[in-house]
Amino acid sequence: MLKLILTIAAIAFSAVVGAVTTVIHQSHVTVAGVDVPWGLVLGLVVVVAWLLGLSLVGISRWGLLLSGLVLLASVFLLSQRGPGGSVLVPESWIGNAWMIGVPLVTVALIFWPRVSRRRAQEPSTQS
Repeated sequence: MLKLILTIAAIAFSAVVGAVTTVIHQSHVTVAGVDVPWGLVLGLVVVVAWLLGLSLVGISRWGLLLSGLVLLASVFLLSQRGPGGSVLVPESWIGNAWMIGVPLVTVALIFWPRVSRRRAQEPSTQS
């Protein structure tokens, strides 16, 4: 029962992770005349950390898949043009990197092979 509650909470919070990271992905700072897209980097790191953390705490593959789909849906919905014509994900290299990077890391982490917590017993070599 606890795993079910944890999975439902993870799925719901994935929408929040997708929304917050989509809002901040355009943030940047200029260092020595070069724009550093810290929002894009931080957003991708948060998405990876969130999905990896879910996997490590024992969320099933289906729960992880649903969490990833909700996160992607949140990013997709917020990337649409708003009623007033405003956009959170403009057509720029940062916006394109966000719209390509989030699905790539999500798919990679969902289908990454699981490693058993038990280590395989190595055969002892007796001479």
